[in-house]
Amino acid sequence: AQMQCTRGKFLFRSDFCSGNLRAVEQVGSQFLLTIGADCEDTPFQAHAKSWFYFSVAGGKKGDKLSLSIINMAKQKNLFSMGHRPVVRAEPSCPRGSHVP
Repeated sequence: AQMQCTRGKFLFRSDFCSGNLRAVEQVGSQFLLTIGADCEDTPFQAHAKSWFYFSVAGGKKGDKLSLSIINMAKQKNLFSMGHRPVVRAEPSCPRGSHVP
């Protein structure tokens, strides 16, 4: 189930191939995100939630967002192996960069 919703001035979207954002709740200046299960709505659907893919638009330079994915599987093992999320901010970072 792909989605699109506006919270304040920000537009959250996952209405594209592999998008898996399912819900966004704003609590003060923080956004609580719920993601779908891995391979959701396919024969390969898993209970795990180990990745995320969505977009946020509507901010301006200097805006800071606090995003918390509230239902993601524990990723401790991946972090200990050096894996980090990737973020891309158009147009200043069109190729993406790892979150420190």
